[in-house]
Amino acid sequence: VVGTMDSPAAMFLLNEALVRTGTPGLFAQAYECACGGEILVVLGGKGPCLFCATGFRVGLEAGLQPHERRQAYQAADANRLVVEPGLGTDITFLASVATAYALAVLDPTGSRTDLLLDGGAFVLVHGGSRPRDTYAELFRRPFEILHARVTRDEPCPVCGYCTRAEKAS
Repeated sequence: VVGTMDSPAAMFLLNEALVRTGTPGLFAQAYECACGGEILVVLGGKGPCLFCATGFRVGLEAGLQPHERRQAYQAADANRLVVEPGLGTDITFLASVATAYALAVLDPTGSRTDLLLDGGAFVLVHGGSRPRDTYAELFRRPFEILHARVTRDEPCPVCGYCTRAEKAS
């Protein structure tokens, strides 16, 4: 199952269904006109789930004012066309990286699987623009991919994942 919704509530609901049924899944999200994004593979019992990685977002949406919850295209002025040059390129890059991970999930014996899915996968992706603001703290150059690691001191309330071994070392 591939989840690419704009709603954190919908993403967490899908995550719970994947964990409950043991179904593999992939979550891909783009941020700030695809300047950055993330990809998370959920393998049901073989690594972290979406809540493990991004559970801090659960309470964020409820506290936002209605105008802050709208997506950019929902808040657009109908009388003015605004273009984001290169947006398609940035979205395509994120989609291509997500596709490589999806192929690894779909073909467990394939050549991508061991390399990409070692205990699940959480990847941060930057588009083709110069990293700036918050992204400049993470990324050094355009089209960069960072492999992140999810660590938890206590078991996840959704899937039970915990990295106690890392805590002990």
